[in-house]
Amino acid sequence: MRRKKGIERKVGEQYRKHKFRYGYRKITALLNQIVPINHKVVQRVMQRFG
Repeated sequence: MRRKKGIERKVGEQYRKHKFRYGYRKITALLNQIVPINHKVVQRVMQRFG
């Protein structure tokens, strides 16, 4: 549960930082520089929050 919230927060931070212009592939690439993450997880988070 805590890990899920952390991932959601990191995806949201990157998404806002780049002014909602990047898709899930680019956000995944940015997050993979910090922590290994699957593109499907990023895609699900972004779909849930629009």
